[in-house]
Amino acid sequence: IDYACMPTAFSILICLPGKKTIDTDSSFQNALLQLVRSKSGDVGASECHPSISRVTDLRAWLQRHVGTAAKPEVPPQELREALSKYLRCLSSLVARFPILEGEGTCVPRFTWHDAFHPNRCTAQHSISLERAGFLFNLGTTICHQALASDRSTPEGAKDASLLFQEAAGVFTSLQAGEAAKILAPQPDDMSPMCLAVLTKLMLVQAQQCEYRKAVLERVSHRETARLAEQLSVLYEELRRDFCDPKLSKIFDKSMVAYTTFKASLFHAEAIAQIGKALHSEGAVGKAIPVLKQASSHLLGTKELAKSVSEAMAGSVAKIQDVVKKALALAKRDNTIAQQHVPASVEVDITLVGALLAQPILPSNIGFLDGEDDFLSQMGPVSRPIQYFECMTTLVGHTGEVRGVAISADGDHIVTGSADGTVKIWGVPEELLATLYGHTDEVTSVAITPDCTTCISGSRDKTAKVWDMKTGQLKANLTGHTAVVSCLAVTPDGSTCLVGSYDDTISIWDLASGQRKGVLQGHEWGLTSLSLSSDGNTCISGSGDETIKVWDLQTLQLKASSKGIEAYINCVAANPLGTTCVSASWDDSLRIWDLATMEVKATIKSEVRAHFCVAVTPAGNSCVTGSDDDHIRMWDLGTGHLKGIMDGHTNDIISLDISPDGTICVSGSDDGTVRVWDIAGEALETASQLPETPEL
Repeated sequence: IDYACMPTAFSILICLPGKKTIDTDSSFQNALLQLVRSKSGDVGASECHPSISRVTDLRAWLQRHVGTAAKPEVPPQELREALSKYLRCLSSLVARFPILEGEGTCVPRFTWHDAFHPNRCTAQHSISLERAGFLFNLGTTICHQALASDRSTPEGAKDASLLFQEAAGVFTSLQAGEAAKILAPQPDDMSPMCLAVLTKLMLVQAQQCEYRKAVLERVSHRETARLAEQLSVLYEELRRDFCDPKLSKIFDKSMVAYTTFKASLFHAEAIAQIGKALHSEGAVGKAIPVLKQASSHLLGTKELAKSVSEAMAGSVAKIQDVVKKALALAKRDNTIAQQHVPASVEVDITLVGALLAQPILPSNIGFLDGEDDFLSQMGPVSRPIQYFECMTTLVGHTGEVRGVAISADGDHIVTGSADGTVKIWGVPEELLATLYGHTDEVTSVAITPDCTTCISGSRDKTAKVWDMKTGQLKANLTGHTAVVSCLAVTPDGSTCLVGSYDDTISIWDLASGQRKGVLQGHEWGLTSLSLSSDGNTCISGSGDETIKVWDLQTLQLKASSKGIEAYINCVAANPLGTTCVSASWDDSLRIWDLATMEVKATIKSEVRAHFCVAVTPAGNSCVTGSDDDHIRMWDLGTGHLKGIMDGHTNDIISLDISPDGTICVSGSDDGTVRVWDIAGEALETASQLPETPEL
């Protein structure tokens, strides 16, 4: 591909506008002085006045330069550094003072204009609005950085891709964090739908830079085709998003025309590259109809280009010439080869491994540390306590993460989300594949012990079996009449149990894809399944407020709990299959004797509900996810709280622990997955842990 003769069609990218804010006059400085005075008195406020002035001066500088034009007046890197510094200042302030939101508080009235409709503005006494506004501008500034990069070399294209991925990380973080805290009414450009589509836009532009890099490196025709088809799929997803009535009120209608054109263009390019691949592989007879298909598709693409711009249509015409020359060359060579030319050839392009872009969270927008923190004289920072270290955060889903599973070898993590997708990650944080096929939210995931297959359950009433290496669908497990809510795989990997809101558990042979039996007995939807280490016993939890124990050899009910008036969210058996832990819609964890189905112990906690629980391989501890955004580790022998994992910003819905007990994986309603190091003891001493719960 000669980019010199077609700079617009393949390489054009979108520049995002920033948000404009207005000067707070002296109200912000006065508010900060009031906060310091409330904590340190008049003397402290006087001593901190220079530091506060530096903060307000920094905001005033940013107010003059953000949101003023598509291209900032100052270099993007300089603006980015200033934005990051101001955001760190805000984080430092929030960590030191209990800053309240709303009318009548000491927080000044911040005013922000809509990025896409500058005549609209939102004014609130909200530090969250202030942080969200500057985070938005950080995302757009990083986008400008990427656009300013020299993408004429493989290295430059890669740099631009990483910057777009960082911009996507900012918008993902904004959606899950500060934007959700803004007081009503929420600005349109801060809505979850808008921020999700901005994340997608940044990722598709990162993917386009990866495609550009591959072309410049002259990778194979088939690899180029895979990357082009992946871009077509991503642009088609964006087109559907921009057609949504809610988003059409935010974005210009030209975005629909632009994404429709780009989806068509890259699909045509993928077909053309397959044609060239067939020709180079000696299958010139098959190459001819494929190149004809590409040429025909480009006719429609050219018409779509006209709705974008005449220049775009002109560049498509040049692409058509390239494909016509390739077709003529194939026909010429076939006069010698004399191969059969079929009427048509099915073009099958696998996309596994073709998605090369994922959100990356910038590392320089957290707290200021040590001497760099010029607010340190205001007093110590009250940071959120973390007892276990978060190794990495996986971002990429655009909906709540409902299911997580870590492979037996600890090398892969599978996640399922309310966005309808299943993602396969390489530990610690490499996105290997995104699996599409479900038509509704994914509720649960599981991995076979040999690490070759994963299973996903969905609200679409099906469970799907996937090849983890190729991403291909191996089987579709159907028959349930309601949501598939939970999964479990036997230790030998031969059988999958599927629980549903239709009150039944179906048992499937994974090799044949045939159903072997059904367990019936619950009177309300299944919420959780757990298996003993020998695979002979299944424990099920349900909304009917019971836990049942099943013999998988005879498919008979062995025991059932009684007397618990609480919706069971999750159950987890210990490795020996002698006890299990239940998490429910109350403040208690219960440890059950599976032989008698009597409660051996109850652990009381301060949370309203535990949504998920996982028992460590040693069987002496469990971790729980709750409605207060925290993960806790409990000693099952004493009931003592052993540690806390803090970092999510919404309910913890799913948990899994690696077979060696060193890693915990958590999925949250904040749309992220976190990977925790639980190999050692809690980082803080026991004296710093919260009070021991009632056992």
